[in-house]
Amino acid sequence: MVNSERKAARMRRKETTWSLGVTRPVKELIVGSWVDGKVRNILPYGAYVDIGAEKDGLLHVKDMSECFVSNPHDKVEPGQLVNVRVKHVAMNPAVIALSLVPEKGKLFCMFRPTPAILSVLASHDIIMYE
Repeated sequence: MVNSERKAARMRRKETTWSLGVTRPVKELIVGSWVDGKVRNILPYGAYVDIGAEKDGLLHVKDMSECFVSNPHDKVEPGQLVNVRVKHVAMNPAVIALSLVPEKGKLFCMFRPTPAILSVLASHDIIMYE
């Protein structure tokens, strides 16, 4: 690609970002804050989300849910608007890690317990609700 094509591609990228809101430098992102974004691309390991920063953030498949997600397409789709938490920001190279899970981590996960698990829970006086 020649320089003029690269500049044109960069300008198209900026125009798209500006249409979502104000473009902010990566260094101004606050870890732990929640931001709105738009899913740009989905890959087997996660999704890239435009959050209005100079660079798209990565929403890794492990950060899409409190439970295991085998396919990112089960949780998000291209063009979907999402509210994500800024999990990590690095400057060199610029990396933005995002999450859909609250900061405290894997809080709750629905599963069908096996009889062995039920017996352990019963022995500790833990009540399971259907």
